[in-house]
Amino acid sequence: MPQLLKFKHSADEFYKKEAEYFKENDVDFFSCYKNNIEDCIDCESTFRKTFLNAISRIDINPDWNFMDIGCGLGFPMYLSHKLFKNVYGVEVIPEIAQIAESNLTKMGVKNFQIINSHINLIDKNLLSKINVFYLFNPFINKTFSNFVENLVNSLGGGITKIQQKKFG
Repeated sequence: MPQLLKFKHSADEFYKKEAEYFKENDVDFFSCYKNNIEDCIDCESTFRKTFLNAISRIDINPDWNFMDIGCGLGFPMYLSHKLFKNVYGVEVIPEIAQIAESNLTKMGVKNFQIINSHINLIDKNLLSKINVFYLFNPFINKTFSNFVENLVNSLGGGITKIQQKKFG
């Protein structure tokens, strides 16, 4: 199992009540992979604001479905579950997928599914039902190219924009 490091993240005043709820219910959205610690320190408030800012720019239909590719511990799914009909998370590491499922269940999220699989093995019929894909640095090179090819094929060429943006 990849090593997750637990440490105290800082939450701004607005989110302290929610952070306490996470702690009381043993929800861990913010542990970091040991090999990715530089990107993770004090990220929770910054990530939330950045994610919500980005997603607010989309005119979301409540019948749409959301998929987080490389969902990790499930925080983007938690942030978006009230905006979408269904939220899906794809996570290749079984232990991390189990934590994400546990986190979302403890938070009372009902409209989610965690898929423990490599992204290029996801059923094309499911991909064709997703309206918004979220990818936060999940994979590179051939894996990404294959995913985009599978996505384009599943949507019959119906993709209008693929944008890669590095925030920082």
